[in-house]
Amino acid sequence: MRNIFILFICLSYSNFIYGQNLNKTSEQIIKILQKEYSKEILDFSIKKQKIEEVSIYWSDPGFIDGPTIPINKNAYIICFATLTRNSDGTIKYKDNYTYSFIIGDSIVIRSNSYHGRGYHGGSRVILKNSEDMRYSNLSGTLVRQKELYVEKIEKLLKK
Repeated sequence: MRNIFILFICLSYSNFIYGQNLNKTSEQIIKILQKEYSKEILDFSIKKQKIEEVSIYWSDPGFIDGPTIPINKNAYIICFATLTRNSDGTIKYKDNYTYSFIIGDSIVIRSNSYHGRGYHGGSRVILKNSEDMRYSNLSGTLVRQKELYVEKIEKLLKK
């Protein structure tokens, strides 16, 4: 019975430390996003989830229907929103973003959607390193180069 109690204490402490590290990582990610997007990062969340497949597309403006890509791996999913305001401070539109950092793979999937008065659209594209030759047969609109801020977030998630 004593060993079970000690195991419970150790697991609880481990989860506590993991939670603290995740909170610290979240704070660092938010700071990176604020520099890249906006000081006003809304609805931030981060979770780990398995991704089976992803449909790639572009609708910003026009529409390009890309392939469905099998992933079948876990990913860190980061979601957040930003606002674009009119000069009088009213909300013009809201952008919702999702970044899926695939664990054990170098690609990142970026999704966004935006909605406002008479304005809507979105995309789901692959972000990759220049040396990664996968998906080179797809349009440059659907496959993008990873930017420095994405690489910084990726490094934080690998810690």
